[in-house]
Amino acid sequence: MKIGEAQQSLGSPVTAPVYAGIALSASDGHTAAELLRSGELALQAAEEQETPGYGFFNPDIAQTARRRSAVQRALTEALANETFRLDFQPVYAIRTGELSGFEALLRLHDPELGNISPAEFIPVAEQMGIINRMGGWCLSEACRIASQWPAHIIVAVNLSPYQFYSGTLIGDVRQALEQSRFPSYRLEVEITEGTLLKDSELVLHQLRALRDMGVAVALDDFGTGFSSLSYLWKFPFSKLKIDRSFISALDESSSARGILRSIIKLGHGLGLSVTAEGIETTKQMSTLRELGCDLAQGFLLDRPARVTDLAAIILRNFANGLTRRQPKSAVSAAKDLAQG
Repeated sequence: MKIGEAQQSLGSPVTAPVYAGIALSASDGHTAAELLRSGELALQAAEEQETPGYGFFNPDIAQTARRRSAVQRALTEALANETFRLDFQPVYAIRTGELSGFEALLRLHDPELGNISPAEFIPVAEQMGIINRMGGWCLSEACRIASQWPAHIIVAVNLSPYQFYSGTLIGDVRQALEQSRFPSYRLEVEITEGTLLKDSELVLHQLRALRDMGVAVALDDFGTGFSSLSYLWKFPFSKLKIDRSFISALDESSSARGILRSIIKLGHGLGLSVTAEGIETTKQMSTLRELGCDLAQGFLLDRPARVTDLAAIILRNFANGLTRRQPKSAVSAAKDLAQG
């Protein structure tokens, strides 16, 4: 760079967003420390709006801050003591009814707060910078548990976008597979479309590395947010998971059926299998079967189960499979007998 260019660059105007938190004496605090704390909470609320401006303190902000602090404490303790839990929701082949696999779902229970929803604690963990360690634990635990299942049953694990940005994801996956001696073809990772937005080339590189390892990649919640056809041919997906909002719309909107038909045909046209999640009624299941959807999960089929209940689910499905195949065997035996 030339000196003149450097001077011009240094002389360029710099725009910086400005935020302010406002706390009022007496109503928001009686001491300097209380007022400063209230002002900090108001400032934090203003920054979370992501547009420059100011915010006044109100009691709701304090309540939200206390809850957030409690969730942070619960996360820190659960990570240190490894007291997170994985539940598993079964996924079934729509046409045959056979068990295809399980989706691992992270659970957090705190003695004081009770059960905390992933929708609440995952964003907090991401902002705390501990989601990578949590994600690594999920991968290892899911592979360890799934290694005890029959060889045809897969396990799916959700990934946070921050795991891609950390630079440790590929190592975490490889370590989870090696420690449990779990075959890579039985592991499926799920990402949302939002993961692809920040640094798509970085994400693409890691997804290709996962596919080269034999790990399947599913695009979760397809049809919402930032859906783009370019993602489907550019990124190495093996499966689409239709967002549950489209499934629930089958009971309310006549256009939902046409949208689902288009998504399923699109997935099949690209050589991808298609999963519908959030199925709660027989009508929804019947429609998805007619439309040619491949896989299904939802409360109609099975709720998320504890690890101790998985053996019963697997054995039940095996028994149901024998029952489904029995009539065919009987017909075949009758034909053989007649021909003999």
